[in-house]
Amino acid sequence: MEDGATVVRQMLTLFRAMLEDLAEKHPEGVILVPTQGTLHDRSDWHDELHPSAKGFDAIVTHFSTVLRKHYPDRLP
Repeated sequence: MEDGATVVRQMLTLFRAMLEDLAEKHPEGVILVPTQGTLHDRSDWHDELHPSAKGFDAIVTHFSTVLRKHYPDRLP
């Protein structure tokens, strides 16, 4: 039997594939911000699925970086 982290990882991989397909089909309206692999340290996680406050900070930084590339004049 697989552990919880493995099941969640597989679930998120499948979800990412669905999002990639959506972004590919609608490039004018979907910006995909891939977050898998953003959190490396155990302290970045609250549990198998939810980031800690530190982890959320890392994800916000990642989102900001990606969105600034798409909207350089609209984001500080």
